[in-house]
Order: sequence, then C-alpha cells, then structure tokens
Amino acid sequence: MLENLDKIDWSKLLHAYGPASDVPGLLRELTSAEEEVRDAAYGELYSNIWHQGTVYEASSYAVPFLIELLEQPEVREKERVLGLLEAIAHGSSYNAAHADLTIFEKESQTEEYQREMQIQLGWVRQAYLAVREGLPVYRVLLNHPEPAVRAGAADLLATFTEKEEAPASARLLLARFSREENSAVKNSLVTSLGFLAKPGTAEAELLHGLLSARHEEPLLRQLAAAALSRVMGESVPEEAVEILVKVITGQRKDQAWYGGPDSIGADSASKALLRIGVERGVPALARALTGAADPEAALAVAEALLGLAFSERRQKVILRSYSHSEEGREQHKYSLKEETALAIDTELENGLGELKAGLTVRRREAVAAIVGADPLWALDTNLYRVYRLPITRQELASLL
Repeated sequence: MLENLDKIDWSKLLHAYGPASDVPGLLRELTSAEEEVRDAAYGELYSNIWHQGTVYEASSYAVPFLIELLEQPEVREKERVLGLLEAIAHGSSYNAAHADLTIFEKESQTEEYQREMQIQLGWVRQAYLAVREGLPVYRVLLNHPEPAVRAGAADLLATFTEKEEAPASARLLLARFSREENSAVKNSLVTSLGFLAKPGTAEAELLHGLLSARHEEPLLRQLAAAALSRVMGESVPEEAVEILVKVITGQRKDQAWYGGPDSIGADSASKALLRIGVERGVPALARALTGAADPEAALAVAEALLGLAFSERRQKVILRSYSHSEEGREQHKYSLKEETALAIDTELENGLGELKAGLTVRRREAVAAIVGADPLWALDTNLYRVYRLPITRQELASLL
C-alpha cells in the first residue's frame, strides 16, 4: 500500500505552505490504527493540499494515493478520504479566490498576479481531473457495508456532471436507492440525483414520486423538492414549490416538520426556488417572504428574490460581514468596490423616477414583498444597495 509515494519528489511540489515534503508522511498516517494520528493527519492535509477552498500544485499528485486508500479493506474511515477528495475536486485557486478583496485590489491587476493565477488554475484543473479518475472506485463504494461510506460516495459522484459521466452515476444512485434502508444515505442519494438526473428519466420520476410519498421522512421529501428544482428548473412540479415555500414559512398544516429541525432550511429552500425562473420563482419567493417569521430566514428569501428579479443590476460583493449594533440589532453588511459604491450613490441621488418607470410586474411584486416583510426590517442590512436599490423601507415603498 502506497508503495509509489516515494517515487515523487515532493520537495519540488508546492502546497499552501511551501514545499510539500510532509505530504507522503501525512498520507501514510491516514492508514494508522490510532484515531488521534489519523485526525492530526487529516487536519494537516485540510490545511496544506486543500486550504480554505483552494488547491495547489501538490494536490493532484496526492489524489491517486487517496484513491488507492479507498481500495484497501484495512483503511478506516473511508468517508473522510471521500470528503477530502470532494473538497479537492471543488477547489479554487488562491489568486482567483482573493482577487476581489480590497487588500488585493491593486495587486490583482498586475501581470505577475494574473500570470500566477493562470498557473494556479492549471493546478485546479489537474486536481479535478485527478479526482475524476477515481469514478469507478466511488461507484463501487455505493455498496460499501458502512452507511457513512455509501453517503460519502454518493456525495462525491454528484461532483462529476459531465454528460459522458452523469447518466451512469445516476443509474447507480437510483439502483442503490431502491434497496437502501439508511435514511442519511437516502438523503445523500436524492441530493446527488439533483445534480446528475435529467428530465424524463427514471431518476427524475423517483424524485417526483418522493414529493407525495407520505411514508418517507419529511426531510427526504424536502431534499427531493430541492433536487427537482435543479433537474426541471422552470418545469418543476407545483407540489415541489409548495414544499419549499412551507420550509421557509414554517406553516404546519397536518405535518409538524415544516421549518423544524429536520429541514433543509430557509437558505437552501430559497436557492431552490431561485432556480425555477422569474415567472414562477418571484411569486413563490414573495409568498414565502410574506410568511417568514424569522429575520434570518427573511434575509435568505430576500437575497434570492432580489437575485431573481433584479439579476442584471447585481453588483459584485467583495465582502459580507455579520455583527451586532449597539442597539443589539443584527447587522448584515455587503461591501462593494469603492468606485461601484460611489456610482450607486450618485445614481440614487439623481432620483428614483427612472428606476420606478422600469419596474416590471415581477419586480414590483418583489419590492412589495420586501417592503411588507417586518422581520426583514428588524435587521440592519444594506443588501438592497447590491442591486442598486434604495436601502430604506420608505424609499423602497416609494417605488410602488
């Protein structure tokens, strides 16, 4: 096991902290019988070959050995290996991730920074392709005796949505679901089908059927609704829309699970409704916002609602911060580039007449829902400025 580790000159490869000389030792420690040793090794690897969402030159070289560990019966906690591989496959480059931050604003415009970023993006691509090479292994692990490993394999398979890979993975996920008894694994299978299934397939029919399967756990039905929003977009069944709205509003009717602890949450439900298009998504989100009682939930809905109704007006956010004011109000602040913020201020100072005249029916519906959402105004936020809209309730109301 791992016999080829020392054939690579790790000292000539880079990770987040410089030469990757420590990587082979850490990979070997993942095979340790001692949990503390494995924990420490995972902690280091989540810091050097994958660091806060970024990957490096050494990352793709480490991946084949991680895949090799998955094939060894004696290796413990394979779900952790799968999780690390998933993180690496989704990694970004350091320069790309930091280019929009204020402290890098001038440096990111230099030729050197851009050249480095192109090299790093090559590492990102290599890392992704290296993880994709393990697809046959992940598919086999869907039938592993340990539920956590089956769930981890399903989660990782959802990463590879290419048309030449997705159908085969989707069929295997469907076959696994038909005999799966563990609820957590079923949740992962359904979520992954949302990325891999296509309309009109047996996989899509399964998701549709779960919406009304009263014998299934409520969370699974919510996950199926969110998954269908990915698969079907604007054609998503109305039943899925209603489930997602109820997650946000907490309406219970004859089920006590809406908005409860076994819930995908308002943020995930709002993002799912964001995917169903303006004509259906705006009314659904507006309705959800009207019924949202929690300020945090209301903010999640407002973000999705504005993103859908005013998409082309959205300005790039370089930083989002959370804090509490002296009065105890929660603050959710969105920072924009200075020149962008100044341009928005000038635009708003020139009056709201042009903006008001350009409001469509759906945009008016979105603004009306935001103005009327009392929990939303319990927060101190400048979210509306991101969409070049006035930030006070009175000024927004004047658009109607």
